[in-house]
Amino acid sequence: MSERTEQPTPKRIREARLEGNVARSPELSAAIVLLAGLVLLHGPARQLANGLGEWIKALLVEFPQNTPNMNSLVTLSLVSHAGLWLPWLGLTLGGILAAAVTVNLAQTGFLWSSKRLGFHLDRLDPIKGFKRLFSLHSLLELAKALIKLLLIGGVGFAYIRPRLPILLGLNQNDAVGGLSLWLEIAFGLAFQIAILYLVLAVLDYSYQRWNYLRSLRMTREELKEELKQTEGDPLLRSRIRSYQQRLARTRMMANVPKATVVITNPTHVAVALAYEPATMRAPKVIAKGVNLLAQRIKEIARANQVAIVENPPLARLIYQSVDLDQEIPPELYTAVAEVLAYVYRLNGSFSRAVTT
Repeated sequence: MSERTEQPTPKRIREARLEGNVARSPELSAAIVLLAGLVLLHGPARQLANGLGEWIKALLVEFPQNTPNMNSLVTLSLVSHAGLWLPWLGLTLGGILAAAVTVNLAQTGFLWSSKRLGFHLDRLDPIKGFKRLFSLHSLLELAKALIKLLLIGGVGFAYIRPRLPILLGLNQNDAVGGLSLWLEIAFGLAFQIAILYLVLAVLDYSYQRWNYLRSLRMTREELKEELKQTEGDPLLRSRIRSYQQRLARTRMMANVPKATVVITNPTHVAVALAYEPATMRAPKVIAKGVNLLAQRIKEIARANQVAIVENPPLARLIYQSVDLDQEIPPELYTAVAEVLAYVYRLNGSFSRAVTT
């Protein structure tokens, strides 16, 4: 692990997920189901008990009169009183099932991996099984179990100790009152333990998540290899990018003869503008460059008798603020119009351009 210093990439996490390897805490699932069951026992399950009690009462009343037909009596009585207990039974079981499904989906999502269901011969290897039994992971799980046992035992003792006199005096109450009092204490103890168990389960899930991401860490070589697989060889990408830039420069240079004027700085920057009053709303940058590229733009402009005007501030401003094949912004209209007027005067077409 000392060499695995890089965080796992999304691709590595997806591959681990396809193999069924996800961060999951069985403790969290058990804690949520336990807490949901206790909540339901205080609500729907209590109504279920009341409904079953009514059914038993009715059965006891009818029993002396129908002793020979006991089986049919129980069936008919159960069906006739089903409305008293069946909905609450469905709500109780459905609530526990929904809690179990929800907490598992929250941890793993909709995950299906056939690789986990396959037969693995190495699991039958007694040597590997012995190693797993005495591995660091097994010792850590044992330590966690002992800590949980101690904490839960401590909470149980702290809850029961002040209530010992009440428990010892239950035989002095009637059966219904004693049972009710015992159930109240039992539910209180169960809730205390369930809440503690939930806190421990959340901590366990945090640890499982950290350990899961730690186990997926990558070496620098693995990271480079994955980047090479997903994005291609860096050298090949560099060559493709260079080829694309060369094509773009070739297309740009092919547009220079169509320019109306080339504005320069005078040796470092060159910007070629095209303007057709009849078809364009504003002058457009069709080529631009610095240093050697600027010299090349000027050479093509001279060869094709395109006017070259030296205006360093305007050339730098257009180069920095206007992208290729974009119209100049309104704030540059006046400055560019003066340059175009100068060019039109040189070409003897100023009056024609103004009239148009």
